[in-house]
Amino acid sequence: MGKRLKNKTGFSLVELILALLLGAIFIGFGAKLVTDNVDLYTGMAARKASLADTRQAMDRMSYELRLVQQNGITAITPTEIHFTDAQGQNTNFRLGTNGPDLSIYRGNNLIVDRVHSFVVNYYDASGTEIIPAANTIADVKRIKLNIVTDEVNNEGNIALSTVVIPRNVIGYNNYHY
Repeated sequence: MGKRLKNKTGFSLVELILALLLGAIFIGFGAKLVTDNVDLYTGMAARKASLADTRQAMDRMSYELRLVQQNGITAITPTEIHFTDAQGQNTNFRLGTNGPDLSIYRGNNLIVDRVHSFVVNYYDASGTEIIPAANTIADVKRIKLNIVTDEVNNEGNIALSTVVIPRNVIGYNNYHY
């Protein structure tokens, strides 16, 4: 009986437990690495989508405000601008709420949500900022749109801004779109 035990080859119980323990440690590190990468990708995709939505809203507002006719701006405040659009309809871009979130609307239609802030600055022909009031509407020659998105996955806000010069300021009376 003793002779048979001496001829047996293989791993001892301690070696098997040690191998299983090392394998489990490597699998744990690998799983953590994969999980972190998936979380990073998901966060970046959400941030990219937020930026794309905000950029699209900014482009739409810029395009429409560029087409505003002479005397087409009807009211201005730091968070909204009322105007007559290219089709002759009275409308506005404004900051509003959509549930718990701040959002930007065109009239009653949501154009982008998850907004931290939306500020509109107005400038006269010399580049001096105008304080919004009913008697300063005619002096508006440039409009600066500022949008800051809500924080996405604790990665910070995204700030976008652009300056729009309505076409009536440039003097394109025969401009067609």
